[in-house]
Amino acid sequence: MGANGAGSPVQLDALGFFGAYSNNEMYVDNFWFGDSPVSVKNEGNTPTTFSLSQNYPNPFNPATTVDYSIQSVGLVTLKVFDILGKEVASLVNETKEPENYSVTFNVSDLPSGIYIYTLTNNNLSSSKKLILLK
Repeated sequence: MGANGAGSPVQLDALGFFGAYSNNEMYVDNFWFGDSPVSVKNEGNTPTTFSLSQNYPNPFNPATTVDYSIQSVGLVTLKVFDILGKEVASLVNETKEPENYSVTFNVSDLPSGIYIYTLTNNNLSSSKKLILLK
């Protein structure tokens, strides 16, 4: 039951680790399972839903932060519109992986007022209001 450094495969069972008697001991050091290490993406942080959070601070001047999550790979757009529906800013317009994201909207040339920001990813869309107060 043992390999002495030659790289021989060894099959161990419960008796091999714990022994048949209470005074049996086994020390295992520097061993390898499998052919190569496997990389596993930490799936604990991958969002399971599509969501758009309320910007903060709100009202703001001159900058605010928008957090969002996407659950599937695809084109993501995050755009800001004035109250009449005219696009005033495009904050995100690219393909993204499922993840939690944060983007800062910094303005100096827009007048005070209520604006709408809209997040789209694949066939999903969500909108919220933000208030710029100068």
